[in-house]
Amino acid sequence: MIKHWRQIFSVSLFVPTTTRRRRTRSTMALAAWIAKDLQVRLYTTAASSQYLRCRPSMIRNVLLERGLCLLDSCVAPVYAVLTLVAASSLALPVLRDLASHGKTRCRGRSDAFLVRKSRFLHFYVCGLVSLAVVCGLSTSTVTASPATTDRTLPWPRMSVVLLWIHLARRTYECCFVHRSRTTSKMHVAGYLLGILHYVLLPLVFVSPPCPGTSFLTVDVSQLASSWVTVTVSLFCLWAQYQQCRHHCLLARLRPFTTTTINTKTDYRLPVGGWFEWVTCPHYFAEILIYVAFAVLLELEQHGSPQNRLWLRLRPVLLVVWVVTNLTLSAWQSHEWYVQHVADYARLGRSAIVPFLL
Repeated sequence: MIKHWRQIFSVSLFVPTTTRRRRTRSTMALAAWIAKDLQVRLYTTAASSQYLRCRPSMIRNVLLERGLCLLDSCVAPVYAVLTLVAASSLALPVLRDLASHGKTRCRGRSDAFLVRKSRFLHFYVCGLVSLAVVCGLSTSTVTASPATTDRTLPWPRMSVVLLWIHLARRTYECCFVHRSRTTSKMHVAGYLLGILHYVLLPLVFVSPPCPGTSFLTVDVSQLASSWVTVTVSLFCLWAQYQQCRHHCLLARLRPFTTTTINTKTDYRLPVGGWFEWVTCPHYFAEILIYVAFAVLLELEQHGSPQNRLWLRLRPVLLVVWVVTNLTLSAWQSHEWYVQHVADYARLGRSAIVPFLL
């Protein structure tokens, strides 16, 4: 900048009068260029200071996105490992004791690491928080990215909406429907496993803003013309209603305040609804919910430009894990009723699937 002002000074004072007149336009042009240069420098300085003020929030967002991308890459392997561990519990009583809760929990060496069963509420709260974070990051990325100009509208997919309804409904049921005794416990390993499941669950539906893995937008014309999507969505809502209905039937069998275990008063025989055919209809309804989720995800990702095999495999692994886990839990509950309720086996109820299992 000093050199520029020296050029003006030399042009203005040490050039002869005749030459000075000829170079008036050059001098004015040089002065305008210097003024423009000063304006650009001041603007750049202000932008830099604003960038420095925003830098901590930018770092937090980047770290959050990278962490979610790391979790996203672990979804399929984690569900595969969980399925194998749940299946191996059939042969390993230690794993079966860790997974049992409530009335089916057997007292043993693991009794020192127990939490109340009422903490099931934490599962669905963690799921809601995880879903909100992933949807927020994906929506902001889709809105700001120029690569999504071929899409008509940032649209929340039907599977995501149904997942919101499912998690919110389960949170409500844990707060106002379920009636758990203070002595009803579960192992801390099962508690952490439930937290892990519901933290990873939203990543199956909405991938974080990683390269090539955004599925939050769909073509509205394709969504409106898909009668299969509407049918499966209604089926999912019906399954959620059935699960809530049978949770209410179970809650009516137990008083609000119970601190002791008495199989004659605390565990009356559930009747009504699907209880006439199966021991755990609420587990069967949850399996139907996750099957509907998997079908919706397949329909929504089928025409996506980011259609990859490993992304389409995650809903399948999720359903396999849910079916394996709930089937084992239902079988434990069925065996408990057979042992503690007289003539229960004569009722001919299945454990979880009517007339099959």
